[in-house]
This record gives sequence, C-alpha cells and structure tokens, in this order.
Amino acid sequence: MDDLLHAGRFGARPARVGAATNTNRVTRLYSAPLTVASRAGQPNVFSHIPTTAITPAWLPAWRQPAGEVFKATIVRALALDPATGRRTKIITRTYFVDPAMQTRYGNLPIISLVSDYNHLFASATGIYVPGSTHKGDIAKQNFFKGWVKPASIEFFESGGTPGFNGDFEIGVQGSSSVSSPQKGLDVIARSELGTSSISYPLFANANVESQASQHTEFKRFILRSWGSVLSDTAFFADAYQQALAATAGLEIQAYRPAIVFINGEYWGLHEIREANKNSWYHQARTGINRDDPGFDLLEGGGGNMVDEGDAVHWNATMSYINSNNLANDAVYSQVETKIDVKNFAEYMVHCMYAGKRDWPGQNEAKWRPRTVDGKWRWTQYDMDQGIHPFGAPEYDMFQQTLGTANGYGPHTLFVKLMGNSRFRSMFINTYTDWLNSRLLSQVELARFDAMKAELDPFIAEYDHRWPTMHNWNGTTLARNILVRRNGIRREQLRSRFTLGADRVVTLLTDATKGSIRCNQMLINASTPGASASPYPWSGKYFQNQPVTLEAIPLEGHEFMGWKVKVNGTDLPPVTAGSLYYSQHPSITLSLTGTTSAEALFRVIPKVDLHVWRFANAADPVAPESTVGGGVLTVTPANGTSVSDTSQGFTTGHVRVNNPIGTVLKWALPTTGYHSPKLRFITRRSGSGAGTQTLSYTLDGSAWTALPAYSVADADPQLKQFDFSSIPGAADNPAFAVSIEFSATGGGTVGNNRFDDFVLSGIAGGSTGGSPPQIITQPVAATTVVGGSVNFQVAASGSGTLSYQWRLNGEDLPGANGASHAVSNVALANAGTYQVVVSNDSGSVTSNSVLLSIAESNGFLVNSSFEYGFAGWTATGNLGIDTTSPTDGLKHVAMNDINRTPNAVLSQTFATVPGALYTVTFDMGLVSYNNSQQRLQVDLTGTSALASETFTMVRIGTTPVRWETKQIVFTADSAATTLTFRDLSPATNAVDLFLDHVRISGPVPLVLRTLSVESFGADGVAMTVSPADGEGQSGGITNLVRTYPAGTSVEITAPEASGPFSFKKWRKGGEDIATTATVTVTMDENVTLTAFYAEDPPVITDEPAAVITGEGGNVQFSVTASGASALSYQWRFNGEDILGAVSATYHISNVRLSDVGSYDVVVSTTGGTVTSELAELTIVTPSIIPTLSGTPGDMTIQFQAVLPGFYSLEWSDNLIDWTRVGETRVETPRLLEFEHDHEVDPEVSEQKLFYRMGFLADP
Repeated sequence: MDDLLHAGRFGARPARVGAATNTNRVTRLYSAPLTVASRAGQPNVFSHIPTTAITPAWLPAWRQPAGEVFKATIVRALALDPATGRRTKIITRTYFVDPAMQTRYGNLPIISLVSDYNHLFASATGIYVPGSTHKGDIAKQNFFKGWVKPASIEFFESGGTPGFNGDFEIGVQGSSSVSSPQKGLDVIARSELGTSSISYPLFANANVESQASQHTEFKRFILRSWGSVLSDTAFFADAYQQALAATAGLEIQAYRPAIVFINGEYWGLHEIREANKNSWYHQARTGINRDDPGFDLLEGGGGNMVDEGDAVHWNATMSYINSNNLANDAVYSQVETKIDVKNFAEYMVHCMYAGKRDWPGQNEAKWRPRTVDGKWRWTQYDMDQGIHPFGAPEYDMFQQTLGTANGYGPHTLFVKLMGNSRFRSMFINTYTDWLNSRLLSQVELARFDAMKAELDPFIAEYDHRWPTMHNWNGTTLARNILVRRNGIRREQLRSRFTLGADRVVTLLTDATKGSIRCNQMLINASTPGASASPYPWSGKYFQNQPVTLEAIPLEGHEFMGWKVKVNGTDLPPVTAGSLYYSQHPSITLSLTGTTSAEALFRVIPKVDLHVWRFANAADPVAPESTVGGGVLTVTPANGTSVSDTSQGFTTGHVRVNNPIGTVLKWALPTTGYHSPKLRFITRRSGSGAGTQTLSYTLDGSAWTALPAYSVADADPQLKQFDFSSIPGAADNPAFAVSIEFSATGGGTVGNNRFDDFVLSGIAGGSTGGSPPQIITQPVAATTVVGGSVNFQVAASGSGTLSYQWRLNGEDLPGANGASHAVSNVALANAGTYQVVVSNDSGSVTSNSVLLSIAESNGFLVNSSFEYGFAGWTATGNLGIDTTSPTDGLKHVAMNDINRTPNAVLSQTFATVPGALYTVTFDMGLVSYNNSQQRLQVDLTGTSALASETFTMVRIGTTPVRWETKQIVFTADSAATTLTFRDLSPATNAVDLFLDHVRISGPVPLVLRTLSVESFGADGVAMTVSPADGEGQSGGITNLVRTYPAGTSVEITAPEASGPFSFKKWRKGGEDIATTATVTVTMDENVTLTAFYAEDPPVITDEPAAVITGEGGNVQFSVTASGASALSYQWRFNGEDILGAVSATYHISNVRLSDVGSYDVVVSTTGGTVTSELAELTIVTPSIIPTLSGTPGDMTIQFQAVLPGFYSLEWSDNLIDWTRVGETRVETPRLLEFEHDHEVDPEVSEQKLFYRMGFLADP
C-alpha cells in the first residue's frame, strides 16, 4: 500500500520545494487498521511548489499561500499477495477530518484530484510547473506541451454526499492562461483507465440554468481556473456572460462553482464547465451518434481549423455565399438549407451585446451533424472580455463585425447575410427581443448578484491560497458595466441601422386562457424580466419596426381576435364589420406610436345537450333536460321500467328486461354545437345481455355501427364515445344513436341497466352560433403567363363571414372576399391557394388547390389558344371559336360576323441570335362565297426579319378549309416578335381562322412545376434536391419549385413535425411511398402531399404490482407522454372502473374482492396504449405466534411481514380485552411482547386468549 496518509508521498516526495529532485517511492505494507486523522498543523507541500517561471505582464506572478492551507487525508491502497506478487487496482479515497466539514463550503461541491508528483510537479514531467528546459522561452514551459496524465478524482456534493469517483486523464486547459499560477484542467474519461464515461448529473444542482442540468452522462468536463482573471473584474465573468443565453438554446458551457483539492491540499475555487467543442457534447444534446453520421466541428474565425469531421461542407457553403448576391431571396433561401440562420442571428446578438472583443478572428467554433440536411450552428465560449475594464459597452461591436477594428473583423458571413432584408429584419428583431427580456438591466443585475453571492463566503480562503491574484471588490466595476450597457447597445443598434424612435408595445391577455408570442419570444411567467403574472407586458421597439405577434390559446380555450390601439385609438378592423382588428392568430404591426395589442380568448363552452337520469318512474324515457329534440324510443317498450338504487346504482335508473331484440334509440340533435361526446353507465344482471352495440346516424336512415363492447355483471361501468372527428356529427338536427343487445358473454333472460346518459357538445358561439362550414371548395386552375383565373369558395355559418386567401401558406394582402381573382398571371402567382373562412364562432380552412402555369410549346405560350388570348397581345375584330380547331378545342376567328378586317395578334418569344427558325401555323376559313382571305405574318427582332402575306379561298362547296403555312427567318436578337394581321379585302359571309402556331429551331427549356404540400401538420420543413432554376431547394410547406422537364427531384420529409409523425407520400390522389424520401421525374407538373398524424401515447412508467394487507390503502400510478392531452381509464380484470380516469387510481380499505389484475388505457387524439397488468395481492400480516413461559409470565412472539401498526391484546373471557403492547414496523422483523399476569391460586385451570391487531400503512 502506498503510504499517502501525510502530504508529499504521492508516489514521490520533493526534497526541496521548487527544485527538480531525485525522489524515492515510499510504499508500506499494512495488516492492521489505519487511523485517519486530521492534518491540521501539517506543513504545506504541494501548494508551496511554484507553478510559474515566466509570467506575461498581464498575468499575476506566483506567490506562496499566506499560511497553512486546509488539507484532506488521502488514502491510496491495494491488496497484495506476498506469495505470488499479485495485486489489485489502486483505490484512492479522500477523507476530510474537520468538525465543521459538513457546512464549511456551503452548497458548493468538492473535487479531490490525486495524481503522482511526477505527473503534476516534477520538473521534467509535471504538467503544472514550468519545468527546467524552457530557457526563458515562455512557449517551451511544460504546460504548453499538451501533455496528458492520469489522475484519480472524487466528487462530493455539499455536505459530503459522494457523487462519483474514478481514474481519468487530465491536461492543462487553456491557451495563454496556462501561464497563470492557478491553472485550469481538462478532465476526460478514458476506458483504458477504467472509466469510459462519467455517469453522474454534474450540473443537476447548479444554480445557473442550462440544458446540461438534464444530462446524466458526460465524457469530459473542464475545471476552469481563475488564474488569468484581472484584478479589477469578476472571477465568473465568462460564466456570467454565457449564462445570458442560457434559456435561448445556444450551445453554451454549463457552469457550477466548486472547491478543488489537489493531492489533499486546498487548491481554491474553480468552475466546473462543460467541454462543448467536441462531438460528445453534441451527441448528448442532439441524440445524433458521434460516429455515424458524426459531426463536422470547426474552430477559428476563418472556420478551416478542423477539430472533427472535415470542412468540405463549410467551404462549399462559403463559396456559394461569396459567389452569389444574398440580397436575392432565392439565394438566401438556399443558404437557409445550409446554415441555421436563426441560431446564427442569436449567436451574433449574444457576442456583440456581451462585448466579445477578441473575436471573430478567434474564439469562434461551429458545428453541424453530417446528415443530408445538417445545418451549421455556433458554439459559445471565452466570453469574459465584455466586463473587463477595456470591455466597456461604449465600444461599438458593429465596428469589428461589419468592419475592421481592434485588430479583429469583419465577420464575413455576418456581412453577407446582413445584405438580405429578411435576415437583417430577423437580426434586429432578435436583438430587440433580447433587449426587452434576458438583457434587461434588472435581469442582468439579479443574475450577477446571485452568482456573486454564491461565492462571497469562500473568497477569504481563496485569497489566502492565491494572494494578490485579484481584487474581489473589482466586481463593482463589472456591475457598473451591466447597469449601462442595455441602453448603450440599444443606441448603437439604432444608429447602425437608422432605426426610428423608441415605441412601447404593451401586450395584454388573460394568462389563464392563453399567451402571446412577440416575434420569437413567448411571453409567460418564465420570460426573463416578466413577473409571475406576466400580463400586461411591455417592451421597447423602434418606430416603423415590424413586430409579429401570435396568439396561442391554452388547452380548452380558443382565440377570438385582436384588439389593437395606437396612441390610445383603436385600429379599424382588417375585415370590415368585424368585432376585432383581426381574427387571424398571427399579425404583424409596423409601429407608428405607442401600441397596445390584446389577444382575446374564451373558454370553449361545453354544454350538456341532452340528459337522461331516469328518475321519473311515471315516464322512464323522458329526458331530464334537453336543448331541444332529445327523445328516447324503446322498441319493444314493455320491457322497460325505472328501478331503484339496486345493483350498484346510487340513483334511479332504467332497466331493460329480456333485452335481446330490444332497441333503444335516442334522437340527439346537435344543431348549433360541435364536438359531440356521449357518456353513460351500464351493467347487466347475471343472465343479461353480455354485449351491446352502439350505432349512430347522420340522416335518420343510414346507421353506422361502432365496435361492440362487453358489459359485466358488476358495478356500473362507464362507457364513452367521442363523435368529434366524425364528419357531419356536428350541427346536425338528425343526429341520433341506438343501442342493441346480444347474448355473447352473458345471457338472454336477465336485464341490462342504464343511467346518467349524457350527450355534451361545444357551442358554436356565445349566442349559440356555429363556426363556418365550407359548402363548395375552391377548384384548381391552369392558365398561361398573362392569363387570369378566379378562385371561389362557398361557405355557411352564423353571423358575418370573413375571408383570408393564402398563397403557399402566406396571407395575401387585400384578398378578403369569397372569391379571389388573379389577373395578368405571372410565374410568381403559381402555387397552392386556400382560404380561411372565419366568424365569431371559429374558423375553417379550405382545401389547397393548385394554380398551374400552362407550359409553352418550346417558344410560345398558349400556342393553340386553349386559354383564349392569354400570352398574346390581341387587338381589333377577332374572337375565340370552336367550329373546327386543328389542335385542341379552340381556335381564332378574325373578322367574324362581317366585321372590319383589322385584327392584330402578336407574341414575343426567346431566340438565339444567328439561329434559323421556322414558323408553322394552320390558316383556315369558313366561307360561303369565293371571297379571298389574307393573313400577313411579320417577324421582327432588332430589325425586320421576315414578312409574307398568305391568301386562301374556298375550294369546292365545303365551307371550312384549313392549310398549313410556313415562314422562315434568321434571328438577330434574344427576342423576336411574331405578328399576325388580318388584311382580308372582304368579310361578307366569310371568316379567317388561325390555330396551332408552332416554331422549330433551337428548343428552349420546358419547365415543370413541383408543388409540395403537407396534410395533418402545417409548415413542415421539406428537403428538396436539387435546387430549381431560381436556386430554391427545400422550404416550408406549401412550397412550389420549377424544374426543366425530365429533371429527377428528391424530396425528403422530416420524420416528425412537432407532435406529428410522417406516414406516407401521396401523388395525384394515389399513395406512392411510406418512406420519408421520395424521388419524382418532372415529366409533368407534380403535386406531392406528405401525410402526418399524431402517434399514440407512450407509457414511460408502468403501474407496479402491490402487496398489502386487508384493510390497507393502495395506489396504482402510470406515467405517460403524448403529443396531445392524455386521458386515462383504469380497468379491473379487463373491465372499466367507473370514475377511474386520472393518472393514479387509489383503493382505500382493501378487501379480498379487490384482489386481481389492474391496468390502464391511456389515450390521446393519436390513439391508445394499454399498460402492463399490475397485480394486487393481499397477504396475512404475520404468521402464527409462538408462546412461551408460564401463565403469569408469558412471552408472545410472531413474525411481522408487512409494514404497519401492530398491537397485542389479551382476554380471559373473549369479551373484555386489555392492551398488552403496540409497535410500528417499517421492515419485516420478529416482534416480541411480554405479558405479566397475576394468576389466581384458587383456580386450578385458567385460560388466556391473545389477539393481534394490524393497521396497514396507507
């Protein structure tokens, strides 16, 4: 065993402090117990070893402690077999022998690090000392050599609770800061050392929130020191600055201060920090395997220093950015598929607000998962400069992000992205949102003061260990920076982007009904700076700055509309006649004055529409209440009667005798109500019908049967039926249900009973109105460029209906009628259209329909006039006819009805200068005489290219005649105009026809339209490859892309979108794939729909079996998760338990009849899942007692096997009982009672009786 009971003997002991020495290992064998004693009074050893030699001017020099440092006792031991020499692994343990140790370091954890002297402090090999070979070169000191060494580490929570221990790899952490006296250390778990990972929640008890608080597995962490902290700043500056973004989702380093001991000597305060520049960190946060597909991790402002993976994707992305103009939204959309621009905007806000002045040329790291759709995100570290003296907020960080200043900048990517209006707006809004929340001065100061207060009690001991390294009162300077910087940064933002004056936005709503999202910031009690009652909430934005608000109702509530005031005056409704400024949940306001916006929600009113309690014996089928039209009909009726409270019913109920053949029919009108739900309780007698079938009708004649259900001869069972998702069940005066009976599982001659039959629903409006319903859906349309279409919808509903048309999921300004006309159609108008119809009771969204642009014939659009004159310029006397077209269904008729021959028809098309082209067309006439018809054809580019006049007359007696004509020309420019002119000399009883115009030559591109939609989930991010001709690839549904004919396009839907999972792809009404990725060939215009649906719930904690005694109390519980609201139904031996509809089920005063199998059915709108069976077992609380002794001195023993309260009583007549004793049992054990009893000497035989009492634990 290595003798480590006193300082210095960690493998080797220095003979002289600070010098390189020859050392001897001191090892001793022990065969008797050791005494672990306090080391108070022993001299310092390791803390007297100098840890610097050449110190930069900006770092403090090493000085020895101001006196004795506090010490722990380290024991390192192994078991040795002297005969064979076999030995075990060395075990290291730390003992703190001090009466105040439980509270000495408050809530801070303690880390004890133990390593061989040679690993840490030997001149030739120690990583914590400068060594003897540097020869005055600072970079040649030991701690710059990147060495790693083994060390044993023990982690203790406050109060001494053990956390974890093991052998780890350590190395000095940092760059220039390693020259400081106190150094940081990297701690890495290595399987070669016996510890492959740290299975412990390192940050669960941290006072600064982070995602790491949820993690229980770590590969590495950092023990960050304060050795490089200047004398007039805060120790925890970096941790504080990173914590500003703790709730924003940025990749920061979690923080937890700790006390560190090295080789048993107090080494001072350190920070436990996440190591976040490695794939283990990202694997823990994303769940993506670090090996396959892995990650690309880059470091440095240029982004090309590869930590893991490679820089191929990054270089390609930056090449694209540098080669294209990001002001073009198509280019920006392509960048969005490569970079998480929202993350980048937040990262830039964080760095610039915090004053990260030694950046972006360094201290920048980025990463992406190596997946097809993996996007670049940024990792935050080294943030302490912003609250240094030279980090004052008066320094404008825009100087070195958009330009060059302070030896840093510009940030090339930021400069490029700020050239796009969408990104610039998002950046400004993100910055302003943060200024109004997590960066508020009062929020900053509260966090700063809390972090300082956590350390205050331990600074004196730290000063004693590391004299003159800092000035704790320097935190005052840092705090003064925090007081000023919110206002200063706001002015810098205003000045840089010429933003307007401050405008206050006040948001109001009832937080018990819903909340409001302001831009990307959800306002609730957790919003930094908000109170526990967060509304009204106010924030400062800029004049004319667009602010987007979204109303989000809580479950059981619905959004009604917005009330918006500017300078105290209500804004007029967007839709005339509406009660609200807008009824769309999302609105964007351009601020012109002091603005207030109130989101109004209401409770979804649930109403019991029709109720039967069967309390009227004189009229058993009469409803207790009905909103109108509720009627129960029993066929045959003679078997029905009202019973009393027998068979488990607590009130009167209806009994159906000999139920086979009987039909119960309830007329249940739902007029003015939606989401109908039915519930009732039922049971049967021993010979009653064992199965019931419930059917429903929507028209009074056609009935639909639901799955049959069993009915038990047991207490009444609750049955529930939800008709909310059945089309036509809402707002239906003919809605009705029926119940029929069969003997399966029961008999034929008994009875079935019912009670509490209730149909509930949700009122369509506060006055009984109903939400809109679409009667006629919009119809898809096809036209050509320059054409026109008119979409229409027909809807019904109470009150005034309002309309909002959308294109590709975005509202169309001003499109607020029952029809929406699109004139002079351009390619940008192509896509999916839908309309939201609303009234005071709700809203409904129409089907999505596609507007397609008809393809050209290679040169001309609408070359056969199937879409009238769309695409053509037409003047004079001409029209569209259907008499005898040569291609399609229509053709042109000129000078018809004897009108003047002045028609002119022209179209411009793309050509290649110098290329030869042929124009071919069909010229025709309808003639009842021999009058000549003339058609002049002109081709014009930069100059006149060709001109010819064609003539036709009738031949024979056939009035209609067609001829194919041609004219050849050579193009002289990129655009050529084709013109037809009617030059006919006569028009009486003769018309000139034109059809099927086509051009041959170098064929231009034929384009096809790809439309990608989603059903069941809105706004789904699709991956589309390759990009289309405009540089657009993936995007949010509904999206439209245009490709050359024949292009093969791959579309990938995410496996999940919010609470919904991908199910299938559908094309043209047919299912084509169940995989998330599908490939289509653009031989035609293609519409794809990705279908999503909610998954059933998942049970994470199953109900557990319970063993108890009779009379005890038990509780079964289940834990489940699901995307929508969970509902529960507990069952006993497969049958529903009435009223057991929560996550727990409690049974009081357990009886033998309760013994059996219990499970629970958990349901969401996505389906149901049934738990495993949990058995309830009753056991006897003890075995038969044993008695010993005499009647006057009796000992009674018995084994208690259940927890609870036990008592013993005696009697000599079985009537009068006296307590002997009582006790409480936590775990099974033998109980013993002594009974001293006075014996009557005159009675020759006396009997004593004993009885045991037991009360089980609840």
